[in-house]
Amino acid sequence: MIIRITLLFVLMLQAASAPAQEDALAEQTAITETQSSDAAKVDAEVSRARQRTLELAAEQRERLDLFIARVQLKSDELAEIQSLDYGGGASATLIGIEVRRRSNQQRDAIAGLIEAFADAQAVGVKTDAEEKIVDDLLRRDAGSLKKQILVQNGRIRELLDLTGSSASVDQRLAAKYDLTLEVPSADALLAELVDNFQLREGFGLDISTERSAFGKELQTRVQLVEGLLRAARDSIKTKEKMSGGQAGGDHERDLRQLKDLRSTYAESLRATIRLLDRFGLDSAVHKQALISLTGELSDDILNPEVLTRLVDGWSNTLFVWIKSSAPSVAFKLLVLVLIFFGARLLAKLSQHLVRHSMQRSSVTVSHLLREFLIKMAGRIVLVVGFLFGVAQLGVELGPLLAGLGIAGFIVGFALQDVLSNFASGLMILFYRPFDVGDTIETAAVRGQVEDMTLVSTMILTFDNQMLVVPNSKIWGDVIRNVTHQRERRVDMEFEVSYADDIEHVEKVFVDIINADERVLHDPEPNIRLSKLGDSGVTFIVRPWVKTDDYWPVYWDTQREVKRRLDAEGITIPFPQRDIHHHPAKDAKPSA
Repeated sequence: MIIRITLLFVLMLQAASAPAQEDALAEQTAITETQSSDAAKVDAEVSRARQRTLELAAEQRERLDLFIARVQLKSDELAEIQSLDYGGGASATLIGIEVRRRSNQQRDAIAGLIEAFADAQAVGVKTDAEEKIVDDLLRRDAGSLKKQILVQNGRIRELLDLTGSSASVDQRLAAKYDLTLEVPSADALLAELVDNFQLREGFGLDISTERSAFGKELQTRVQLVEGLLRAARDSIKTKEKMSGGQAGGDHERDLRQLKDLRSTYAESLRATIRLLDRFGLDSAVHKQALISLTGELSDDILNPEVLTRLVDGWSNTLFVWIKSSAPSVAFKLLVLVLIFFGARLLAKLSQHLVRHSMQRSSVTVSHLLREFLIKMAGRIVLVVGFLFGVAQLGVELGPLLAGLGIAGFIVGFALQDVLSNFASGLMILFYRPFDVGDTIETAAVRGQVEDMTLVSTMILTFDNQMLVVPNSKIWGDVIRNVTHQRERRVDMEFEVSYADDIEHVEKVFVDIINADERVLHDPEPNIRLSKLGDSGVTFIVRPWVKTDDYWPVYWDTQREVKRRLDAEGITIPFPQRDIHHHPAKDAKPSA
């Protein structure tokens, strides 16, 4: 019985757990199917990535082949031009230029190929064969450049020998001209060789031995070019001393060629210094020499080492100059001071003589002209003394006068208003519309002229104000010189009543004028009845007097007329008007 119950219980448990087992089995089946799907996706992604890599490799291989073909083409073109017979003269120069152009094109193609190598190697493309081709091309390019540099250096040495004194004049001229072409060409070849070195280093090639040898060659070349530049500078100084400031002729032609050659050497030295900097070699001493020899400052002066060398060089040069030239320079300065002192004394003496001669002369001149001649005499003596003193120091007067002329033009352009006043002063000087002491009216100013210069005129007004008027304002306006004539007419008008006797009034005016001793009898005074006004009868009284008596006569006559008219019972009428009122006929009287 117990066994049956146990079996029944076991059967019941199995029946209860069967659904759970089925669910677990279904879940396990689903997981397995999901994992299979993910694995398939991963396999597909891997397959696509592998396919993409193969495609990229094919693209890079195709790109690499294109660059290889381009490099081969440029190499063949270069070999073709290099196989030509250079000969000599202009044809050799043209072929050399074409060789350098094609060499640059080949290096540009190789630089692009090196970049393509990196891209191809990143996707697993084998480039061993192509790398050998590039290595061979770069080595051949370096060898070709070195050969051209040797030929160019030999050509430069031949030209330098021809510039010597043993050659004819035409040979020397032609050699100097060719040097201005060949030296820059050699600099370009050196720069191309440095580019070749950089390409080979970027390609991973070992060029330490070549680099060291080329660095020594650069050091030798920079010293050679520096010496050539120094020699050209010294030759220019010697030629300038020999020419003596004369223009034209063979001296000027030779001097111009030497200056062109100096510019060529200076640019070559700059190019060589740049190559030294690219190689990491010391170039401070050569930068200092470049600044000292050319006198042109550059940003290299900011380098402390270059600046220190420059200061040391300048101080040494100054010390040597003081040691060798100080006595002669001190003597020349003493002579210069004595010349200036003597010129100043002579200037004062010349001014005194001119002033004395003009005072004794019977010719009447204006104050402005007199002062102008006196000052000009002194200034001419000072200028002559200055030029003579400067000439004693060894300064050439021709360039100095030319520089002063240019400076004068610039200053004159900047001071146009001052020059306008100066020109107006010259017009006043020559035409003499007024002089010091005259009373004038011009530029809205009235007063007495106190002083005159070529730039301005000083006028003292009657209320004691000193005005400085530019001469351009005066000459551009109407000038009224009140005191220019010795005699002036005093114009006056007086009005009396209609009730007064005309003959009596006229006799009173005549008596007043004749009683004044300052009134001139020739010309005769003019006393007339002028007009019949609204308020009275107007008389004009116009006596002639000396210019200095104008205002005293005017004021005294006004006072005397008032006093006499009052005494004679003659009326001075006020402005008046008679108004007549006529009432209308039909108007009614107001209540």
